[in-house]
Formats: sequence, structure tokens, C-alpha cells
Amino acid sequence: MNKKLVRTNRSPIGFKCLLMSFLLCVSTTVASWGETMQQTRQITGVVSSNGELLIGVSVGVKGTTTGTITDIKGKYSINVSQGQTLVFSYVGYETQETTISNQTTLDVSMIEGTREFDELIVVGYGTMKKSDISGSVVSVNQEQLMKKNPISLAQGLQGAAAGVMVTRNSGDPMGNATIRIRGVATVNGSADPLYVVDGIQVGSDVNFLNPADVESIEILKDASATAIYGARGANGVILITTRRGDKGTTRLNISANFGIQQMYNRLDVADANLFAYSVQQGRGNDQSMITNEAFTTAYNGQLRTIDWQDVMSQTAFLQNYTVSVSGGNDKTQSSFSVGYMNNEGVILKSSFSRLTARGNISHKIKDFIEIGGNLSYLHSERRGNTGTNMRTYAILTPTMDYVVTNSDGSKTFISHNYDEIDENGQYYVFQQVSGEGDIAKSQDNPYAVKMDLDDTPAYSNRFMGNAYLDLKLFKGLSFRTIGSYSITASDESTFTVGNFRTLTGNRKNSFSLSQSQANNIELESYFTYNWKNSANNLTLMAGNNISNYWRHYVSASANNFLSDTYRVISMTSDQSSRSGDGGYNLKLRYVSWYGRLMYTLKDRYILTGTLRYDGSSNFGEGNRWGTFPSAALAWRLSEEDFIRNLNVFSNLKLRLGWGQTGNAGNTTNLSA
Repeated sequence: MNKKLVRTNRSPIGFKCLLMSFLLCVSTTVASWGETMQQTRQITGVVSSNGELLIGVSVGVKGTTTGTITDIKGKYSINVSQGQTLVFSYVGYETQETTISNQTTLDVSMIEGTREFDELIVVGYGTMKKSDISGSVVSVNQEQLMKKNPISLAQGLQGAAAGVMVTRNSGDPMGNATIRIRGVATVNGSADPLYVVDGIQVGSDVNFLNPADVESIEILKDASATAIYGARGANGVILITTRRGDKGTTRLNISANFGIQQMYNRLDVADANLFAYSVQQGRGNDQSMITNEAFTTAYNGQLRTIDWQDVMSQTAFLQNYTVSVSGGNDKTQSSFSVGYMNNEGVILKSSFSRLTARGNISHKIKDFIEIGGNLSYLHSERRGNTGTNMRTYAILTPTMDYVVTNSDGSKTFISHNYDEIDENGQYYVFQQVSGEGDIAKSQDNPYAVKMDLDDTPAYSNRFMGNAYLDLKLFKGLSFRTIGSYSITASDESTFTVGNFRTLTGNRKNSFSLSQSQANNIELESYFTYNWKNSANNLTLMAGNNISNYWRHYVSASANNFLSDTYRVISMTSDQSSRSGDGGYNLKLRYVSWYGRLMYTLKDRYILTGTLRYDGSSNFGEGNRWGTFPSAALAWRLSEEDFIRNLNVFSNLKLRLGWGQTGNAGNTTNLSA
């Protein structure tokens, strides 16, 4: 014991050093912990632009997955450490970065994007800088598309792009419209444009898409731009990119829209008395008799006017809901959305409802390998004759009044309204005469037709899925392949009540039903190579497309059912009236080879050339292949000093393009 004490007492300096080292480590740890606590703090602020609060601005910590978005008041709150950098990004605005020091509040004013012409836009089989486009291409972003709260993509495009004419042909609650890009390009086939969704050619119908799921649209208008799609691009091409997940915090977006719809811009038509005066003048000029004596001068001012535009239209309620979730990290991004729309329609007893679901995912396995896919589903229900045009009702005779001659030679003036019912439970109708008169003998009461209309909906279901693989083989060379499958099934039935109102009406009730199913498989594969230096930029693309489309259908009908509740063909009381049809349409197969060269010199001289070699089963042997070339030149004059120094043009381009497109015909209505 003493020995140890002596040894300890002989080494006081070593013990003190050990103790000081321990205390120093503890103090350093505590100081470091305290400093960390001081550095991590909550930063709050408001994001705006020119005094306007911005909603949904992405706020993230650079180099991490930490992030948030601004609320409806433009406010945000995020935890960040001293020395880290906050990144603020928003579509249409320049991305801003701010390094955090010791502040707790940070308000940011976003600057609208000034590099519009350097943004990438989608073209056939790839992307290009907007400034490098030599063909005629117009872009429509999500904000422009949703300004009208559209129920269909066509409605969203109405008035949004130059050279694209969108026409509503009827009061169809489905929102169907005719789209023509730079006029009509064919006289013997469909003039509808080709739709390409996320790289997949989906034909001329895109009603399965919820407009809220669309991120951007590019419209290829001239032949030099559409020739890359060969025989199917003759009427223009509409490229659609759907929304995908972003890196950062998971986002939940909910939108609910309610609206009241009424018919506007009604046709100005005559009332009953002015119509009768026109009949008097017309018959007088023709020196012919007036068959409906109610139109003679004896009854001037007595006629009941029926405004058929008012009768056959209604104030309609529109509901539109969308819920979407998106997010991801550096390797995996995904999104999922569900939408529901119910549109009553402004035409009496017409409605359309649609349920959509869409999901996509992308995953980067390695820096040079990425895989992903999309799934979409549509279920729709349509009621009523949705294709009716209001003009049909505007040109109807504006009264149902008529005069009958009694057996004693006296005259009786009869005036009934459109919704009155006689002693037999039938709606009143226009005057019926066996020969041709002032009113056609087949003219029915349109209100009665609507009231008798079968309310059974027509159903449609569509599923579409695709998967892709992206490979970066080596510097400048990449490969992409995308395969897809879609199936569309429809189910429609109609029960027509026997019509005893008109002389030509079918007295027998009838029931018909039809079903069809269409399938399409497609595989797209192409290589892209890019080489550039300070003055030159060369991009080469070459690929192949194969597709196979087939469809079958069945239909049946019969007359004379004892009750309007019968919905089985075999329950007809007249077995001889049974009829049926069905079969397989001819398969439609395509094989295509295509390529594109684009060269840019000094960001001002641009050359683009494309070539597509299409084969189609629509044509007979020896005529199945067609070649579709195109070429375009562009000169960015605004990059020349003599134009730039004027300080007048932000972007001035001179373009010259030429191309050939074709028409592959249509055999889908022919049986195998």
C-alpha cells in the first residue's frame, strides 16, 4: 500500500495530464453537441413573385431528401442546419438557392423563367431544346390546359395552340370535340390527329385520360415534324406526357371542382306566329295550299310558341374530383392518382361519368440503367343520346298547334303543349297527315322521345400498361425500349318503347345489345447518340416499331316484348324477329423503321432530317411498304449580332421545312 502511494506521489504530473485530457474530451463533446443544437433550427418564410403569393413551391435542403412545399398563403417551414443550402423551385420560375447562416426567417421572391427557349420539349422519340426545333411544334403546359377546368383533353386544347382548331359538334357531356391541325389532310379517311401518350401510340381517341394527369402537350403540326410517324402522322401528332413523381417529400394533392352548366349562344329563331307568316308567304309564292290551317291568317296571334332549345336543354351540374400522391428519392420516384367526373350534360336526359386511376414508377438501378412503367384504368358510363346537336331542336316547327275539320264541316283549333298527355297515356305530337304537309308525317315530339328513352347506361372499360428500359451504353449513346398492352371493352344495350304517336312510328318495342373488345400490343425500341463541342451539336436516332391490333364484337336484337322490363333476347314473343351478328375484325399490323439526324452549328444554324419506312397489313402484297422522308432548315437570326444589337427580338427564327406523310387506310370494320 505504501509502496503504491509512494509511486503515485512521485508522478503527480502524469495524473494531472490524464485528468485534464478527460475533462477536455468531455468539454469538447458537450461543446460540439451544443453547437449542433444551435445550428439546427426551424426556418420559416413566405415565397412570392411580384407581390403574388405562390402556392406549391418546392422547398428542399440541397443534397438531402428533406423538403416541403408552400401552403395556400405561400408560407413554408423547414428544419435546416447552419451552412446547408435551401433550394426553391417552381414550374415557370428560375430555381433559387440560399445558404443558411444564423437567420430563422427567409422570405424569397421568385423570378419568372427567362430561358424559355432553352427548355426541353418532347418530340417524336426524344427531347430537344425548344430553340433547336426546326419543324412546327407548339407546346401547351399543364397550367394552360387546366384554365378551363376541362372534362376532356380536347376542351383543354380549345384556343390554347395556334393552328389547332377544336370544335364541339354537339352538347355531348363526354366533352367530345373534333380536332383539326392545320385543316383537313385527307378526303377519304379520318382527319383526326394521332395521339402519343408517354411514347405509346394510342390512336385517335384519348378520352381515357383525365386532363388533371397531364403534365405537358406538344403538337407536331407540319410535315417535317410529323413525318417521323409516317403513315399515321398525316393529320398531325399530339404528344402527351403524364405527370410523374418528383424527388423529395411525398405530396398529396386534392382538387374538387363543382360547376353549373347552361346552354349559351342560342340560335335566334322565329316564334310560332312569325313562323306561320313565313309559311303563308312561302305557300303564296309557290301557289300551293297550307295543309295545317293553324298557319293561315285566320289564327294570326293565337298560336302557342314552343322554344325547343329551352325545352330540350337543362341546367346541368358538373362534379370533378382528383386525388394524387407523388414523391420519391434519388433512385425511385412514383405517383398515383384517382379521378372521378360526373357531368349531367346540357341536353335533356343525358349524362356521362368517368372513373380514372393512373400510377407510374421509375427506378434507377445503376447510374446507367433505369426501369419504369405506367398503369392506367378507365371506367365510364354514358346515358342518353349524347351526340345530339342543339341545332336539331332549333330548326323544329315552334308550335304543335293544328286545326281539324269535323264531320259537319266545322273547324276545331287544337293547342297542346309538349309535356301534355292524352287519355291513352301518350304525349301529344305535331299534326299527322298521310301525305306530305307543312310538317313531316314522321315528325315526333322530341320531348316524348327523350322521356321514353331507355336509361340503361352504356359502359366502357379500358386498361393500358407499359414498361420501359433506359440504358446509357457509353458517353453519348443511349438505348430505350418500351412495350405496351391495352384492352378496351364496351357494353351497350337499348330498349325502345313502341311508338304510337306518329304515322311512321314503329309500333313494336325492341331490345338490342352489343359488346366489343379491342386489344393492342406495341413495342418501340430506339438508339440515340449525341456528340457536341463548343460549336457543334450532332444527334442521331434510329429505331424500330412493331404493333398488332385485333378486335371482336357480338350483337343481338329482337322485337315484341310483353314488358319493357325484359332484357333477354329469347323472351321475345316473336321469335322470328331475333337477329344476331358478330365476328373478328381483320388484324392490323405495323412494322416500321425510322431514323433522325439533327445538327446544330453555333446554336444558330440547324439542320434536321428524318426517314421512316412503314409496313402495314392494310394493303395487299407488293403495296405494303411506304417511305416517308422529311427535311428542315432553321436559322436563329436572334443569335446574329446584327439582330441581337437591335434589342427587339428575344427569339427570331427563320424555318424552311418539307416532308411526306401518308394514309394507312382502315380495315377495322372488315371481318376476317
